[in-house]
Amino acid sequence: MHRYKEDVQRMKEMGMDAFRFSISWSRVLPHGRLSAGVNEEGIKFYNDLIDDLLNNSLQPYVTLFHWDTPQALEDKYGGFLSPNIVNDFRDFVDLCFQNFGDRVKKWITLNEPWMFSVQGYDMGTMAPGRISVVVNDPHRSLNTGATEVYTVSHHLLLAHAAALKLYKEKYQSCQGGQIGITLVSYWFEPYSNSEADQNNNASSLKEALNDPIREKSYKDHLKNVLRSINEHGVDVKGFFAWSLMDNFEWGSGYAVRFGLYYVDYKNDLKRYPKQSVKWFKQFLRRDSHSPIPHTYPLITSNETSKIEDSLVRDAKRPRNASMLSPGSEVKVVSICKVGFHG
Repeated sequence: MHRYKEDVQRMKEMGMDAFRFSISWSRVLPHGRLSAGVNEEGIKFYNDLIDDLLNNSLQPYVTLFHWDTPQALEDKYGGFLSPNIVNDFRDFVDLCFQNFGDRVKKWITLNEPWMFSVQGYDMGTMAPGRISVVVNDPHRSLNTGATEVYTVSHHLLLAHAAALKLYKEKYQSCQGGQIGITLVSYWFEPYSNSEADQNNNASSLKEALNDPIREKSYKDHLKNVLRSINEHGVDVKGFFAWSLMDNFEWGSGYAVRFGLYYVDYKNDLKRYPKQSVKWFKQFLRRDSHSPIPHTYPLITSNETSKIEDSLVRDAKRPRNASMLSPGSEVKVVSICKVGFHG
């Protein structure tokens, strides 16, 4: 049973105004190629989801490729190891623009291509698990040599360029949307070397819902985003938290839980809000222009309260006009309006 309507209501109730999700290539093109047929039920699912988001004042941000190469194309010619992938990807995104572009105005061609190429074709930690000889592990069955990662990266860039060119030449003028790419830039460190901090997991539901590390991480991250705006003139338009719910986390499977909502995999996938959900609700309401009461007394100290008041106040403060190029919009879009990866 699809539960997207329930989850859309969860986001709305939290005060979110955007939702980022990916369209599964195989869900709309089961055999990977347009000539092999379209799954109309898959098209209908995404149409229904997009309509429900918009009906609840949530703007859809759509990722076209989040590492889920159709198995049919992997079997036929090796997926992104082959230049044939570029034309098939172009046909896939063309289908998406045709069916969803009248309502979707924010498109992302590829999610973190560095992760897909390096971890999938060099380190072997993600699908399809191919490993470069550079790692010096002759016992692994998919030991492939040191060139595949570069071949895949090249084809990813060509696929991105093909999608961008298609949208700009065929759709942008009539649909009025924007298109770009998601690139990875990160530095992660656990709070300690303990197994609990490394895996971000818990042995009981009560422990899992109490997530002070996640809450602090979001506070610290947003504070530094704000510094980037005020001190360096970075043109921040929004912030997407990863992720709304616990999910399948690629090479780690279901062993790690990044979600704001805990998912009970053993009890019909029931959702439970973690403590960080309550903090986000309060944080967003503090930034609201409407007189919504602060339902949750989550501020743990006067110092924390001062920091959060500063986040909200400074996020609304216009940047120095000298930091803006001629014709740029002076208004700062509040970083407090948070959406989610899907």
